[in-house]
Amino acid sequence: MKQGIYEQLINTITRQEISALDPDVYNIGTEKLDAEEARKLLSTYLAAVTRRALKIVREQTEDKTAVLAQIRTCNEIIATLKGTLGEDEYNELQLDEQGRY
Repeated sequence: MKQGIYEQLINTITRQEISALDPDVYNIGTEKLDAEEARKLLSTYLAAVTRRALKIVREQTEDKTAVLAQIRTCNEIIATLKGTLGEDEYNELQLDEQGRY
């Protein structure tokens, strides 16, 4: 297998890296997302971005308030999806700020 990036969603960083490559040296191929596969790929990508954000929140917060700060960040993400989820589902999916599972 040739060296390269395979089956990775193209974000701003990846797009910049691709545009910097010499097409005479590298075989650059992309494909459109398949509607059926998009849900899985996009949710996996969002999970990775969310983990990264929660790590930053954790590193920038005192120990005693770190869990609450992370929960509030998650609830902000869920609030962003409110228009898609609908009011009832949005309310059901909000995390309790007590930080229990």
